[in-house]
Amino acid sequence: MPQQDKKIAEVIPAAKLPQGLTQFFSYEIPDDLKDEIKVGDMVEVPFGRKKIMGIVKDIKEKSGEEKFKLKEIEAIKKDLSFSKKQLEIADFVSEYYHSSLSLIIKTMLPEITKKEARTKIDLSRNDQLATTDEETEKGVIQQLGLIERSLLLHSLGQKRHGIYRKLCKKQDDNSQTLLMLPEYFDIYSSADFYIKQFGEEKVAILSSDITKNQFFNEWQKVKSGTAKIIIGTRQAVFAPFKNLRLIIVDNEHNSSYKQWDQNPRYHGVETAIELARIHKAKIILSSSTPTTESYYRTQKDFELVDISQKPVIVPKIIDMEVERKNGNYSFVSEELKEELLQKIYNKKQAFVLIPRLGEKTVHQCKGCGHIAECPVCQTPLIGYKNRLYCSRCKQIYELMEACPKCQSKNISAFGGGSQRIFEEIEKIFENKNIRIVQLDSSTSEDNKKNQKIYADFQKGKIDILIGTQMIWKNWNMPNLELIGIIFPEIIFSSPGFRSSEKSRQFLERIYGLAQNKTVIIQSRKPEHRYFDAIINESAKDFLQKEIKNRQESLSGFQYPPFGRLIKLIYKDPDARACEKEAKWQYEILKKEVFALNWHDVFEIMPPFPAQSYREYGKYRYHIIIKHKNGLDLRVRNSLLSNINKNWIVDVDPDEIL
Repeated sequence: MPQQDKKIAEVIPAAKLPQGLTQFFSYEIPDDLKDEIKVGDMVEVPFGRKKIMGIVKDIKEKSGEEKFKLKEIEAIKKDLSFSKKQLEIADFVSEYYHSSLSLIIKTMLPEITKKEARTKIDLSRNDQLATTDEETEKGVIQQLGLIERSLLLHSLGQKRHGIYRKLCKKQDDNSQTLLMLPEYFDIYSSADFYIKQFGEEKVAILSSDITKNQFFNEWQKVKSGTAKIIIGTRQAVFAPFKNLRLIIVDNEHNSSYKQWDQNPRYHGVETAIELARIHKAKIILSSSTPTTESYYRTQKDFELVDISQKPVIVPKIIDMEVERKNGNYSFVSEELKEELLQKIYNKKQAFVLIPRLGEKTVHQCKGCGHIAECPVCQTPLIGYKNRLYCSRCKQIYELMEACPKCQSKNISAFGGGSQRIFEEIEKIFENKNIRIVQLDSSTSEDNKKNQKIYADFQKGKIDILIGTQMIWKNWNMPNLELIGIIFPEIIFSSPGFRSSEKSRQFLERIYGLAQNKTVIIQSRKPEHRYFDAIINESAKDFLQKEIKNRQESLSGFQYPPFGRLIKLIYKDPDARACEKEAKWQYEILKKEVFALNWHDVFEIMPPFPAQSYREYGKYRYHIIIKHKNGLDLRVRNSLLSNINKNWIVDVDPDEIL
């Protein structure tokens, strides 16, 4: 064949290539494949000493000026080919989240299997999923039907699945609907509801918790168009949709939508919004406690449909300082003990939540209840290396020896963990044949063990479940009648720019549960402003106030949704080397900003030790970059190109600590 008839394919390898390295490699197309190969095809190519899969990004004529002899493509895998829309979403995630395109392709590609899955996906047979009445559903659907593209649904809590079902049924027979859920547990407890409504073949489940054979089978159902309802966690945004017309993001406020522990560190909600744009699909962000960013969207390109209901019953709040004065030095109040005894002996279930975030402590005056706060920004201080540290403005203070309000020297650092509470409740039911299980990061070995605990609790095999926020699931169980919350002020005192929002979300969920269950809150500060605000301040008023607070900034660089954050993370087993590298990288970025006169574009905060300063044998330092909304990504990525490859780049982090 004449040289000019030869063609070359630019291939993106499905591999973990670092950002900054070449992402496209040229391969010659053999004669027997030249007429059938297309952009988006999955091909098998030699790569070093291995054979790997890759996506054809472009096809061009061979010029004859190539400096090296090109290797040939060996095979085409048509059943794995990517659509143009899949390539678009891959480009978006790569560019926006500053992650290598080859890694995105590898993330999107299912693990190829030749065998059928031996077992079906194990789902809870949940016939108890709450739904609304027909009249309510009809009214909501009418409201939603008037909106063409994007909306925020301030939803009905546990009854929302009835509305989702109606929305799915309104789609035509050839279209697909993506229902995104924050965690696999949510799929486990609700997917069977949709399978019974639409049939097993028309529902596909995409999650990292199923086997590779099961995942590949479900992925093929989506690609062929057989599956009409796709239910998945954040990774479902990468599915090979054939005709996607509707996206529903359930509990859009849930932080599990943000991948934080490995690259690519994308956000499922933001990616779903881009996915809807690419497919020209309608998207619904649904939450009973919307994020500030999502609510702000309703002032621009989203519409708000508010079908929430204000709580009419409030939980019982126990003042633990009064308990101590009455001689009860336990972490468990007398009333919670009595309720636990009564409910369990009546064959009912309970869970006790200790909402501790991380390993921080709260430093509080026992005399007047004052909690140590940063005098600059009023953020609660956390313990760090025998000092108090402000995670917001990075100031370090000496430990509080005397209370600045009442001068008392009776200062305590508290934060009772789940193990201590577990031991105390075990003593209450000692020798009484009561099944008590603890679930937190210290007792959880793997996800399968967690799923077994969740399943056992739903089946009534566990009487009391005790733990951290790992137990905070969308339980819909008539037999669950008591919920105890221990020291929620630990949540209220958590540092970070989302602290108020998360505290409000936490309380709204508790107050929602109080409508049909006994809820007891134990607190050392029952007069805390958050308890009062949840009753006297509407969610709308709170969110509008939060938007105003985020917008105000002395430096001109606001927090989201008015500005953007990038967290740079460095890890090293040597503490001094970690700090030295962080300072060096900070100086490099500062020089670049100075050289290009970007002072009004970027704000770079000095490096600081992470809140979890040492993890898995490595020390951690962070650098935070702020920039204004709407910044050209080419400018932003130009700055990020100065970052050493050993750093982790986390765009739009959930928190900056």
